[in-house]
Amino acid sequence: MPEGVSRYYAVDLSLCLQAGALLGALQIASSLLEIFVREIVIERASEAYSDSQKLVGTLQKKLEEKRNVGFKQLVTELANSEVMSTEDAEIATKFYDDVRIPIHHGLPARFVRNTGSYQSFMESILGYTHQVNHRDFEEVIEENALALVDIAVGIIERNSR
Repeated sequence: MPEGVSRYYAVDLSLCLQAGALLGALQIASSLLEIFVREIVIERASEAYSDSQKLVGTLQKKLEEKRNVGFKQLVTELANSEVMSTEDAEIATKFYDDVRIPIHHGLPARFVRNTGSYQSFMESILGYTHQVNHRDFEEVIEENALALVDIAVGIIERNSR
């Protein structure tokens, strides 16, 4: 079980899964992965200082205020410094693009397109033309949510100390 703020998200994720709230589980897993990455960055940065407890709060505040430093950049830096494997960094980035962005920003067509396996012949020729309805979205959530949550949790488990 993660520590800090991540722990609260992990408990909430567990509750969503127990209740069968798959969309909620994807929301929480996406946020948990992002928070976990930020926590690793803050932890690594604070290790260089002797008074790291006081510094952690300052680093956390500064990182949250830096809007130009996004998830992908943080993950890339963790991989470059060999804190996270290149494979996990690539998986985390794909998860961010395919799951986190569309789920958090209410883009169901993008989520279905990125995650669903259905594509008609016409869509393969003309591009994504199918209007997503609630059944398409629900089907993709029900078929993929557990595997997607497992991807996020796997990254967290492999990179926890």
